[in-house]
Amino acid sequence: MLRVTAFPAREGDCLAIEYGDASNPFRILIDGGRAQTYQDYLKPWLAKIPPEQRRLDLFVITHIDRDHIDGALKLAQDSDFALHVCDVWFNGWYHLSGNRPPGPQIAVLAPRAGEALTKAIMARGWAWNEAFDRGAIAIGDASPPVTKALPGGANIRLLSPDMAKLAALEAVWERECRRAGLLPGGGRVLGPRQQQLARPETIETLQALADRKTDVDSGLPNGTSIAFILEYDGRKILFAADAHPDRLLASLRAHYGSEPLRLDLLKVPHHGSRANVTKMLCQSLDVCAALISTNGDMFGHPDAEAVARLALTQRDPGRIHFNYSSKTTKFWGELSNLRLDVSYPKPDEQGWCVLEFCEDGTVQRL
Repeated sequence: MLRVTAFPAREGDCLAIEYGDASNPFRILIDGGRAQTYQDYLKPWLAKIPPEQRRLDLFVITHIDRDHIDGALKLAQDSDFALHVCDVWFNGWYHLSGNRPPGPQIAVLAPRAGEALTKAIMARGWAWNEAFDRGAIAIGDASPPVTKALPGGANIRLLSPDMAKLAALEAVWERECRRAGLLPGGGRVLGPRQQQLARPETIETLQALADRKTDVDSGLPNGTSIAFILEYDGRKILFAADAHPDRLLASLRAHYGSEPLRLDLLKVPHHGSRANVTKMLCQSLDVCAALISTNGDMFGHPDAEAVARLALTQRDPGRIHFNYSSKTTKFWGELSNLRLDVSYPKPDEQGWCVLEFCEDGTVQRL
């Protein structure tokens, strides 16, 4: 079996991958969404796993934005909840300059969420970046493509970050944490970005959106995102986090060559931001299905340009799965003249999206 679950995380990400024997699958957790995501959704989901099987074979915290890290921090700090974690992938302060963190017996101050997570990982005694000899999870400047084997026959091909993008964050760690809303003592939520919603009523207007020149993401925290392709049982799934499109493109070519890469599922970068879902990136992919995780709060994602690029650059456009039916997502299903293949949660399942990969090669939403 192979299953991907998106949890209700508002504008953020919290994803689980299960693969292998359905009675006792291997599990990967990617990010934790908001703090409430852990308490209301992720913890109850984990609690349903029999205690003797309650483990994460890999726990990936992609970067320090609060809509990814807050719930992960709550999980790591919940020492009363028994959970075995085989390895945590997270680039903390030490890794930005290519160093290794000290042993878990050394206390670390926690003025910011990234450092608070460092402290919590150490306190739990979880293995940290063991697959990378406790060093940075990153692509070297001149090193060959990085592939890591996982238990149960799965492989991960690392796409992001590189050491240059990690190093760029070092001098501005505190400032960028503040920009992400990660202030000491609980912090505040920064104000939303209002999006001018565009309703493309014709193929021509949809094409104009796809072709529109837009800025490309250069945010330092997003550039440090851990992004990868999971390969299992002949399937390929790209988990893009908030990674920069230039880094993704370079890594895709290094791993697979220049032809469009067939993907069974694309977890769309940065919740469908036009600055990350570039036309060039979309043209490098051949996507069977896409997953967009956001309710549109804070930043108005997904951007119409990003959805248009996904819809128009694919030779055989697959279904776009939204985990929320919201102001920024639901109108795509109302544009019947464009015949877009979109999927939404049921009214009582807002925020959830569970995708099962079937033996006949299809992806079914449960």
